[in-house]
Order: sequence, then C-alpha cells, then structure tokens
Amino acid sequence: MKRRSDLNREELRNRIIGMGENSLRKSYLPALKQRTAQLERYKELLDQVSDAICLYRRRDMRLENSNRAAQTLQDELGEDIFALLNSCETDECDQLRHWLEAGQPGSHFRKVFRLKPQNSLPVSLDCTLSKVEYDNEAYLAVLFRDVTQQLQMEEQLFQNRKMEAIGQLAGGIAHDFNNMLSGIIGAAEYLSDHFPEADENREMVSLIENTAYNAAELTRKLLDFSRKERLQSVPVNPDSLIHEVIAILKRSINKKISIEHESGGLTRRIIGDPAQLQNALLNLAINARDAIDDKGFIRFKTEEPVIPEGSASLIRITISDSGKGMDTEELKKIFNPFFTTKANGTGLGLAAVYNTVKTHHGIISVKSEPGKGTSFILTFPSEAVADSEETGQNALPAGTGNVMVIDDEPGIRKTTGKILASLGYTPGLKKSGMEAVQAFSLDPNAADLILLDMIMPEMDGEETFREIRKRNPTLPVIISSGFSREGQVGLILKEEKTAFLPKPYHRYDLAVLLKKMLPN
Repeated sequence: MKRRSDLNREELRNRIIGMGENSLRKSYLPALKQRTAQLERYKELLDQVSDAICLYRRRDMRLENSNRAAQTLQDELGEDIFALLNSCETDECDQLRHWLEAGQPGSHFRKVFRLKPQNSLPVSLDCTLSKVEYDNEAYLAVLFRDVTQQLQMEEQLFQNRKMEAIGQLAGGIAHDFNNMLSGIIGAAEYLSDHFPEADENREMVSLIENTAYNAAELTRKLLDFSRKERLQSVPVNPDSLIHEVIAILKRSINKKISIEHESGGLTRRIIGDPAQLQNALLNLAINARDAIDDKGFIRFKTEEPVIPEGSASLIRITISDSGKGMDTEELKKIFNPFFTTKANGTGLGLAAVYNTVKTHHGIISVKSEPGKGTSFILTFPSEAVADSEETGQNALPAGTGNVMVIDDEPGIRKTTGKILASLGYTPGLKKSGMEAVQAFSLDPNAADLILLDMIMPEMDGEETFREIRKRNPTLPVIISSGFSREGQVGLILKEEKTAFLPKPYHRYDLAVLLKKMLPN
C-alpha cells in the first residue's frame, strides 16, 4: 500500500473528490427516494381523475406527460387531439388554436368544441387551458372533459321543457276549442232529429257534425303530441289506421315510391290508443320513405297469424320497404335512444315506436340486409269485438230525473239542456259554480245529478264539487271538460259516484253515462 507521501498530487485529489461524492450521495439518497415516491403518488392520483390531463411543451407543442384518461381518450379518437384540432374547421376550433398561439403565462381559457374523428360520431370536449412555467420553460396544461353525453342530456331537457310549454298551451287551446265544438256538435245532433232521414237539410246537419268531430280529433292529437292526454283503451282496426297513414304519406312522398296495402281481412281488433298506434305506424313509414333513394315501394300488410289451440289470438302488422337496408351492427342499436343513421335524425323515432309497442303488450322485430330493404314486424294481442262495441251506435237510452248543467258557456248550456230534455230528463241550467252552490244551499236535493265543467270564473269545477258535496255527499257527478282527466279531474274521480265525459261528446255517450249513473 502506498504511503500518503508516495501519492502524487493528482491521485490525492481524485480520492478526496470521490469521498465527497459518496458522502453527498449518501446524504441525498433518502430525500431522493422520498421525492420519487411522492411523484409516483401524484401520478397515481392523476390517473384516477376521469378528465384527460395533458402537459405540452409550449415551444413545439410536444406532449411531455399525460394521465391515463388522456391516453384512453386519445385511443378512442384514433389520433392525437391536437392533430384533430388542426384539421377541425369550426369557429370554436379556430378560436382554440388562436388561444394556443397567443395565450400569456397564467391565462385561463375554457371552451366546448367538437371533433369528428374518422369513422366515428362527433365528440364534444370541454377544454380548459392554463399556461405554466417551470425551470424557465413554458408549458401548456390542458384539461379535456368529454361532455358529449352531458350535452345530449341538456338538449333532451330543453326539448322536454319545450314540450311541457307546448302542452300547457295545447291544454288552454283545447279547453276553449272543445267548448266551441261541444256547442256545435250538440246543436247539430239535436237538429238532425227534426228532419226526415232523406231530407237534404239532415244531410247538411250531418256534414256540420262530422266536420266538428274531425276538428275535435285534431285537438285530441295535439294533446297526445304534448303527452297531456291519458292513453285510451278502445278497439282499434289496424287497417283503418293504415288508410289514414297512407293518406298522410301521399302528401309528402316521392311519386316514384309506390305505397301498397295488403289487408288480411281482420275480424279482431287491437285494444289500445289509436293515436299512439297511428304515430308508431307513421314513424315507421317515414323511416321507410327516407331509406329509399329514388324509386321503390312501401308495403303495409295485416294478418291474423295461425296460432296453436289455446293460445292468445294475435294481429300482425308488417311494414316493408325496398330501401338501402341495415347491417348487423346497425340492427343491434336500432331502438337505442339517440342512435340514428340519418344525417339530421334525432334517434328518438324508433325508440318511441318501441315504447308504444311495449305499452300495448306487443312485440316488435326487424329483418334487414344492406341493399335488400327492411321489414318491421309488429305483433299485438287481439280481441273479438262486436260491431256495436266498436262503433258505439245503438238506440239512445232514455231516462228520468233532474240533471243540473253547470257551465259558463251559454251555447253548451242551451244545447245540453235540449239534449237532456229529448232524452226524458229535466234540465236545470247554471252559469257558474256559485249559482249552483247557492241552489244546493237552499235545497240539498236540488238535482239528482250534476254535469260539471272544470274551468269557470270565480269558482272552478273542483271547488264547486267540494262545496256541493258538503251539502249532498252522495250526489252523482259527471265531470265534462275539454282538458284531460289528469290533475284536478283525477283527484275528483277518486271520489265515489263520479265519472268523466270529455268534451266534445256524442249525445249517445252522454245518454249511456246518464243511464249508468241514474239507473232508476
């Protein structure tokens, strides 16, 4: 071993430096390990965040670091976010690129922009930008949040609120309009009895009556559209619905597209809501029309399929087209809300059709191939219905008793009074709830039954009902309104000896209900 005196100056210097490095390494190693562990924890924490976080070097926009969500988002988009941004031509993307180029340290920007990756649906990203500096190097911290589903939900909420506003407007219009139609229909039905069967005047009166009922049907469809009307449960002839759908289609369809109807001579009926079923068939027919590029056909077919003995009877409706068809992947998503193959579609039409079929306890299936068209098959339970039950036209049942009509519309009071008298009842006409309550205050048996409107000034139908029932708790009450049977009407109908008669109504419906409420 060399003695210290034998070491030259250079060797001695190297030994001293080595001892210093070892000493420094030993002193900083614990701190370095602690710092590394802390960085790993931060990295793990950022990987748990659902938002995509990226750190770009400002001078060349090189990605320095990112969390797991950013890597997942980039995989879903198929390419780098900023590469997509540079190919984007919307105003939002132009503004975002300007921010990237002109942003100052400490600036903070936030914007939602849409990207359209190749072979994918548009993606809406909420982007938050922050300029930061570290070791004299400028960086851009970017947080991306996929808000595509959130924006869809906001749009749906907006549509729901809009529909609610339309519903409120429709309800007000329906009440006033149905009041007018009630007077017209009542007067027409009363007049028709005063002319012989072959009289030309009776034919004109029938024309007035039928036109008024067509107008009433439009009002009911408006209420159906705004979802303010409870679904009906009546016998429905699918062939009749198809005739109506075809009449609507012919106004808006390319003349090169033929519309065919193959009826199976149905003897049974679907029990359900005709407006909802018609909307479902119309939706399917419009989809078929849109799937045909130039010329082709749309075919409706109805049949009563042969079933095993003891099974429930069915009605099958098939809507076929010669359009472009769908592939297997599209068929898997066809009834999903918001899924659409149309450029401007909402993706809600077939979802509504599916809901209508299920509401009517039916089954819907689809057959389609690319280039070979599409067939939708709707199968519903059916019932045998007597002609009188479907048409509702029998001899008018007469009766006796005092019936008080409470309505603020003079035309309705007058025509209803005439109809009641022709049926054998003694009418009492009151123009307000207060006038009717005063009559029952003087005599609790002022009437055997009341026919009550819901919307009246000073005292509405519900308050009138409560006050009269205080004076005569067992009095039968028929609520007649242009509104639906929801809300206030629904509360009243929970009481005993109550019934609902929607305006406008046939005198036959009034006669049957009166006979039911006053059997003796």
